[in-house]
Formats: sequence, structure tokens, C-alpha cells
Amino acid sequence: MCYSCHTPCKWYYEMTEFPKIYCNSYWGAFRSCNKPDENVFKNRNEFAKIHQLLPKQVSYNIKNKMRDLIGLNYQLMQLKFDHDEYYKTADNHFVVVVSPYTSKESKDYLELIAEGWTPVDTLYSSSAESLMIKLNLSQYVIKKCEQQRLKEAEKKAEKEAIKELMRRNIEIMKQLKLNRV
Repeated sequence: MCYSCHTPCKWYYEMTEFPKIYCNSYWGAFRSCNKPDENVFKNRNEFAKIHQLLPKQVSYNIKNKMRDLIGLNYQLMQLKFDHDEYYKTADNHFVVVVSPYTSKESKDYLELIAEGWTPVDTLYSSSAESLMIKLNLSQYVIKKCEQQRLKEAEKKAEKEAIKELMRRNIEIMKQLKLNRV
């Protein structure tokens, strides 16, 4: 019950057409006795329809893989975006949504666009700019394989460098023995 107007309060997620999708979101955990920004609710409903979001909570394991794919760990995501939201889609992809309090001309915003993020209608508040990126786990697997190949190539190059160094040292020791005789 709202203290000021004495009407029942609702969670934001309950005020959408898709409460099962938004019930675990940071945004959905706010309460109000009215819809504070009608556009945000309209945009959330449209977003869920367009991207065919599923009412399934994304595990921390998947979220961490998506953050790794994006190139930011949890702490950096929180510093850069305040909060991030993850949704699974009907086509077996994941949509990551951020809504930083920034302008479309800011350096951070333009960097996100350059990194592949797509602007979407505001999904958080009228004072925040919302962006999304669509990812899949095969991208994560490919990235991890590339990282593994790079590590293996570095190890191989390091081993070759050590072999060459040892060969040179042996050659120098042979030369020193010859010079003593």
C-alpha cells in the first residue's frame, strides 16, 4: 500500500505484458502505485515481442560467459553500466541490455556502438540510454578456442626460444673448451 495515495503498489515487472520475463530483472524489482514512465513499459513490451524473449532466468554461469565475450567482468560492468540484464531468446541466443546514464554523444556511448551494441528505445528510465547486444554461446566457445590456440602458440614459441638459447649456450661452451686446449 502506498503511503501517499493509499493505493496498492505493484512491482514494475507486474505492470508489463511479460511479468515472467522481467520478474528477475533489476528494473522489475522497483515498486510503484502507478506507471512512472509509460514509455518504458511500452518499450519493454515491444522489446520482449521483437526479440522473442523467453521467461527463463539466465544463470550466473551464462552471464559470466557473456560478460567475458563482451570483454568486461562483473565489477567493470557495474562501474560502466550500473546494472546489466540478460535474456534468452527463442532462437537460442542471449540478449544483453544496459542502460547507462549518459548521452548519445558521450565517449562511452560511442565506444559501445563501435563495439557492436545497438541503441534501443529506453528500457530503464527516460534519463538513461538503452543499448543491447545479441550473443550466442558458440561465439564464446570460438573466443575461448582462439585464446587457447594463442596460449599454445605462445608456449610453443617460448619453448623454441629456450631451445635456441640452450643451443647457443652449448655452442659457446664448446668454443670455450676449444679455446682452453
